[in-house]
Amino acid sequence: MEKHETVKIFHNTDLDELNSEIWYTVDEEGQPLVFGDANEKKHAKWLTSNVVIEGEALEKLRKGIMPVGWLFRGEMVKGYIEQFDDEKMWEGFEYTYAERLLKYEIPNPDYPETVRGMLWYILTHFSVPPKSVRVDQLKHMKEQLKEAFDLGIQSTRIVADLGQPHLDWKINDIPCLRQIQILPLPGRKVEVHFLFRSHDYGNGYGANMAMLINAINKHVVSPAGGLIVKVVLTSWVAHLYDNDASMFKPIVAAYKKRKTENDMRKNIIKKLEKKEEDT
Repeated sequence: MEKHETVKIFHNTDLDELNSEIWYTVDEEGQPLVFGDANEKKHAKWLTSNVVIEGEALEKLRKGIMPVGWLFRGEMVKGYIEQFDDEKMWEGFEYTYAERLLKYEIPNPDYPETVRGMLWYILTHFSVPPKSVRVDQLKHMKEQLKEAFDLGIQSTRIVADLGQPHLDWKINDIPCLRQIQILPLPGRKVEVHFLFRSHDYGNGYGANMAMLINAINKHVVSPAGGLIVKVVLTSWVAHLYDNDASMFKPIVAAYKKRKTENDMRKNIIKKLEKKEEDT
């Protein structure tokens, strides 16, 4: 198997160690990536990853606490979390995750299918019916989760989709986040899955997770009487930008040193155990 086809799995309840391992692995094993567009080419290293977040790491992200070494932290992250429910902050962007989740555009299911139906609508409403309407995906997920808890089933159908092909084909910057799944677990616990097509693993994924975990908890899980105990983040193209090297290189170097020392200790222990077995 070629290196660029490898899917990496990261799991550590210590957020700092989790992030250090991620940065080290992308920097050491990631493939070169040139992306962006004709006006702005971006250079990075990438791999495909699954990051399992639970325990202390999950609790820190819920509080907006970023790993050691991150530049985007503190009040900046707090403000980013609060933006989700502030519609004024959505203005000026081609899309926001909040708008795609809270006001997702779909074809109007009640749009008249006949001329007679159209005339009746116009006569009774004094207006032409809209061809599309907006729905709250998180509200629907909350209702689905409540039902799953009540029925005692672990539904795999509680999903939200952020892609809108009829709109996205016309814009350059389509959503990086593609889908969210809420998986009910026994005891009214919940596992949340996020799927990203592309993901900045420098100053991006931590803040994204902090905002999204809080949003999903506020709008879906908590009102349904549930508790988030695990998050699984899947990123098809998890990348570190070359121009963020001054941020992540010191963390990578420190992690590499610890890893080398740990490997040396393990080898010494193995040799001593083997020596005891031989005698």
